[in-house]
Amino acid sequence: MEALRKVSRLRIVPYNIMSASCERPGQLASNITSVKTTSCWGTASGGNHTLLLRLKTPTLLGFLKIHNKGVSCIEVAIATKNAESEFITVASRRGVPLNKCIVLRCGFLPARYVRIRCVRGAPVSLYSVQALGVPKRKIADDFGESYEQLLSDVPHEHHYNPVKPKRSNMRGWESDALHFFGPGPGDKQTWREWIIQSTP
Repeated sequence: MEALRKVSRLRIVPYNIMSASCERPGQLASNITSVKTTSCWGTASGGNHTLLLRLKTPTLLGFLKIHNKGVSCIEVAIATKNAESEFITVASRRGVPLNKCIVLRCGFLPARYVRIRCVRGAPVSLYSVQALGVPKRKIADDFGESYEQLLSDVPHEHHYNPVKPKRSNMRGWESDALHFFGPGPGDKQTWREWIIQSTP
């Protein structure tokens, strides 16, 4: 087990954009798949715009790394199915700094869909979004099909009810997952700093 822990299983998980509530000409939602700051997703107004992303593989989603441009308040929810009743909020109306990279924790919970709701902006705009987690196939390859089922199904059912996430339970699971899936940052680094430095 110690040998396994020396290799991080966190991966940048590719995704498709299912929908965007608004786009400006030349500032399409597809621009957020690139980490370059020469393009962005932009809107013509300052609030209540939504992006829906579909991860290309089921994933235990650990973090969202968002390079923000003009959003000042954001909300993120994840789901295994694209149904309103399935979405669980992992970041609720959180204030975010302009023109900065932010990292949002998602608790290493099973996800296939990510909904990003930009509550306020000047106007709403994002440079890029990256999803970081442990793909389901990676779990199966490293630990076998039984671990894949255990890690993919149990956390979601155990830590959440259909109405409200149990935050204390999620934090406990996240801490265990970080220890299990790979080495973390040094003592002088935060997880946010480690992710920003370790990804493009």
